[in-house]
Amino acid sequence: MHQLRHSAATHLGDAEVPLQLIMGKTRHKNPRTAMRYVKPGAEAIAKVTEVLAPRRRTHRPARSPADTARHGLALILASRVPAPRDPGA
Repeated sequence: MHQLRHSAATHLGDAEVPLQLIMGKTRHKNPRTAMRYVKPGAEAIAKVTEVLAPRRRTHRPARSPADTARHGLALILASRVPAPRDPGA
């Protein structure tokens, strides 16, 4: 019977059921005893991390050094205004 309870609690832990509910279902009084069934996977940890530190949204994709140099040169060339022509020449 204990093995069946252990299996059920393990499945609940794998399904990311909150510890308090696992404790209620297994009738554990001490959270430390019930924690053996809760082993968050990488995906669950990533979700929590995203809540605590959301990724920064960027408006532009990152540029390579070559793209940055080309973009800088284009800005320099675009900012140059041609000299006015002398109408009498």
